[in-house]
Amino acid sequence: MTAIAETKKQITHRNYSIDLIRIIAFCLVVTVHFFLHTEFYNIPLWGVGMFIATFVRNFAMSCVPLFVVITGYLMQEKTLKKGYYFGIVRTIITFLIAETGCIIYDRIAYEKPFLSQIKTIGIAHYSWYIDMYIGLFLIIPFLNLAYNGLKSQKQKFILVLSFTAITIIIPSLFSIFKCTQGWWSSVYPLAYYYTGCYLREYGFKLKTWQGISAALASNLLLCIVMLFVFTKHTIRIYAISGHNSVFVYITTVALFGILLKTENNIGKSKIKKSIVTSISRLTLGAYLISYVVDDIVYDILKHYTSTTRQEYMWFPVVIITVIAGSLCLSYFINLICDVIMIGINKLRKI
Repeated sequence: MTAIAETKKQITHRNYSIDLIRIIAFCLVVTVHFFLHTEFYNIPLWGVGMFIATFVRNFAMSCVPLFVVITGYLMQEKTLKKGYYFGIVRTIITFLIAETGCIIYDRIAYEKPFLSQIKTIGIAHYSWYIDMYIGLFLIIPFLNLAYNGLKSQKQKFILVLSFTAITIIIPSLFSIFKCTQGWWSSVYPLAYYYTGCYLREYGFKLKTWQGISAALASNLLLCIVMLFVFTKHTIRIYAISGHNSVFVYITTVALFGILLKTENNIGKSKIKKSIVTSISRLTLGAYLISYVVDDIVYDILKHYTSTTRQEYMWFPVVIITVIAGSLCLSYFINLICDVIMIGINKLRKI
């Protein structure tokens, strides 16, 4: 098959609902960061207002898990063949461009030395996700050998359940009872990755209303459990309240399944396809460069507000502003990345 024919085949079979999920996941990242940059984690979990804020925050915690489920969904058939590892190059270049922008901003805004920032390039700003993703990408062919080597749906379900149990369910239970065990919780992305593989092969069986009910119920239950765990205390990022919470896992799977059903609706409209595809391409750069937009927007927010209540009144405006600003900056990141990738591809052909 020629390269042109292969490209046409990929365009023909593009799942636009995945683009939409990627956009939603990015918007949820911005939402989670709202609570990080306001006083949410310094306020005791008590009262109706705090309960509502916790509900929104917990729902938004499905952001990173959604990205990892997407990875499993799209990469389930990848094998260790020539050119596989080249697939990570664009991600790394996007990261380096965005991180350079963050470093320059910190130098101008806070006079931070370049050298000290370069030393922390893998952990500074919002780059922890890239650190995780690169590691996951490197082992995907081997993860797929385990998954695709199983012969039946039952065996694959047991594989997904096993990883979910040791990285998510058991650590969540330990967290509820305030135990410190749960070492395997740190590799929770594997559970989400295998979940994406499973959903790619067998689909999401629940009806839309059932998926919505599951997401709302699990989120509400998580709020109640957190009231029990953090009664009149500030919220800490335990397994029960983090990305690897069993309740966040349920919300993630339900939300992914619901949005997956939008494919038929999006695929029928050229305008919708064009919009979701264009925005989807910007999400990685927007995620990484949102640090700069966050710093500017939240500095303005704190300057013009004096209480947490006032900050929360501006929640919709702040979220929309950060999303729009980050996407605009990401557009230029993508332009630079496109130029670099053209040069790299030409060099590969020499």
